[in-house]
Amino acid sequence: MITKMKFLTISGPKDDIDRMVDRYLSNYEIHLENALTELYGAKTLRPYTSSSPYNDYMERIDMLLEYLEEKEAELPELKGKLPFETVCHLIKQLENDTKPYHEKVQQYTKLRNNKQDSLNLIEPFINIDFPIEKIIHMENIRFRFGRFTSSNYYKFKKYVYDITPSIFTEGVQDEEYTYGVYFTPQKSLARVDAMFTSMNWERIFIPDEFEGKPKDIVKQLKKELRVLEKHISDNERIVKKLLSPYKNALLKAKHRLNNLNNNFNIRKYAALTHDEFVQKETRYLLRGWLTEEAAEQFERETENDSNVIVIVEDEEDTKELTPPTRIHNFSIFKPYELFVKMYGMPNYREFDPTILVAITYSLLFGAMFGDIGQGSLLAIGGFLLYKLKDIDLGGIVALAGVFSTIFGVLYGSFFGFEDIIEPLWLHPMSAMTELPFIGTINTVFVAAV
Repeated sequence: MITKMKFLTISGPKDDIDRMVDRYLSNYEIHLENALTELYGAKTLRPYTSSSPYNDYMERIDMLLEYLEEKEAELPELKGKLPFETVCHLIKQLENDTKPYHEKVQQYTKLRNNKQDSLNLIEPFINIDFPIEKIIHMENIRFRFGRFTSSNYYKFKKYVYDITPSIFTEGVQDEEYTYGVYFTPQKSLARVDAMFTSMNWERIFIPDEFEGKPKDIVKQLKKELRVLEKHISDNERIVKKLLSPYKNALLKAKHRLNNLNNNFNIRKYAALTHDEFVQKETRYLLRGWLTEEAAEQFERETENDSNVIVIVEDEEDTKELTPPTRIHNFSIFKPYELFVKMYGMPNYREFDPTILVAITYSLLFGAMFGDIGQGSLLAIGGFLLYKLKDIDLGGIVALAGVFSTIFGVLYGSFFGFEDIIEPLWLHPMSAMTELPFIGTINTVFVAAV
């Protein structure tokens, strides 16, 4: 069924919008419209633009939760609403407690990343058995570190290498690339560079900070990385130990920040009224749709709040507007909304076919697949999926299984056997109907048509 909707205009002092949303509006599923668009042409309206004060704290609490490996954890439901000041105090206190160790983690992580970059740079040349500093400081011979794609390296060896005044020393080969370095006299450098470039040679620049053979450099870098990893894990372990007693408090604070940030983002739908007399924006305007029942409850909740004005418009005044469609059906039919939404949500003023789809689908399924045993299994399995996993398709299977069981009783079919139970109606395989001009046809087929 299509739920009746009401159009509301909510107004109040400009600085009271966050309190109003947090105390009242956040408890409702409201479909907001852009107030500036709805009231287009009003010269005294301005957009409500401001940056969220919660973004910084959300990033900071995420950083703390990363130590507890709880950043993506399911957030607990809050009983009551934590004040923002309490959330800020908690974050600042824990940041101060963990600051020395957190700074060490950042310091060692930066060093580790630099070492890892150096390792990634030099490791492909581990097969080159010559000190890097001697290659870099050669006087009459020039060099280029780099790589070919595997296909281009094959073409290079076949067509170009023999006619190029250079020596190519292979490094590591993987599925995609062949790494290496080529040497050429200074006078031939331009020509050799051009020939290598023509084969899509990709140059890699090796800094002169490296000393020794690549394999020795790689060995030293891996040793340093192991030490840095230990320093990082040791300090992370200390931070985690300090934060663990506050795990639930942090998760609740994260949940509260999410709510506050979502409430704050409602401002993008609001408009500010500009008072020409005092030359500033004084009040906000929010416009949107609530269900008829929710609109009445919202109006009752706010009627004694002098800072909140709610205007609920009559259906006659909003007939030119198109309300959002909200479907509400009995629990037994609700899963079939999945099929309706697959084809497109009906318009607000159209018929909701969910009940019709549920009955016809289940009825035809039962007629085609009537069996007491298999229908019962489908009903039980579908019900468990729907209740335990909240899978709509499970609810559809459950209802279809019920109809399958009913038709199984009518057919006298139990796991495909039709000689165990006496049918209440007929045996599908043997029951026939005589039709004029057509002849004898299966009765179930006639009934289905």
